[in-house]
Amino acid sequence: MTQLSAQFQFGALRIAALSDGVGGQHPNDWFPGVPAADWMPVVAATDATALLPVNFGSFLIRGGGRTVLIDTGNGNRLHGQHTGAAGLLDRIAALGVQPSEVDTVLLTHFHGDHVGWNVENDGGPITFSNATYYLSEVDAAYLANPATPATPGNDFSRSRINPLLEAGRLETFDGEFAPLEGMTMVPTPGHTPGHCSVLIESQGERLFVVGDAAPSVAHLEHPEWSPVFDLDVPRASESRRALADRAIRDQALLTGGHFPILTVGRLHEASPGYRWEPVEVEQISED
Repeated sequence: MTQLSAQFQFGALRIAALSDGVGGQHPNDWFPGVPAADWMPVVAATDATALLPVNFGSFLIRGGGRTVLIDTGNGNRLHGQHTGAAGLLDRIAALGVQPSEVDTVLLTHFHGDHVGWNVENDGGPITFSNATYYLSEVDAAYLANPATPATPGNDFSRSRINPLLEAGRLETFDGEFAPLEGMTMVPTPGHTPGHCSVLIESQGERLFVVGDAAPSVAHLEHPEWSPVFDLDVPRASESRRALADRAIRDQALLTGGHFPILTVGRLHEASPGYRWEPVEVEQISED
């Protein structure tokens, strides 16, 4: 059975990994130019043409009187198209949390599967009505630039970002930035020009939510493997290496919104690349 939500304790924080649906991705999209003999054993694949499972995930973090959401999923545009699609709000509600209780939304980047529930519908109200949303200035400027291609994906992203700008609810930042104590937006550009991962710190523990710097564990182990969605492949690969090195240096755990729920681990130096070590975290149920 596909797991669509899970909670675990992290220091003084309760973190919930929540899915907005689980679909499939063709291996050629995730590992273009990589021989199947190389990537298949890394992801335990037995069929080089079968779709790889991809979670469209967000993270709800509670503690210290704050309720923070990292990324907002696909929204309702994929309703009924795959397992659990368009269910993020239901999964938040199942934790006893109303959208109005979310006070901060951290957007790793502007892609549609990370900003979909910023608003309820096209032209509709802001979903998390009392939240301040944060997005890197570089990504916001990229979307606003008239020279940026008017693709369906970019148009959808604008439909989820522009209402926040018009309502004065979007804050932008440049470089490494801590919108809250214990939560830092760390630039990991390449997937998008201003992509950020989120570093969470509590009671001496550290956890990176990697966003799309790495859509799978395989991309952390092999930073040179870039999916077709990376806008700047060399920079994305460089960001993955820098992220891996920092996580090792800081003894930080890592997880990601596209990883199956619940995937948490740490990295170790290896040759070549890095080695992923799964870490079991104690899952907790809602009281």
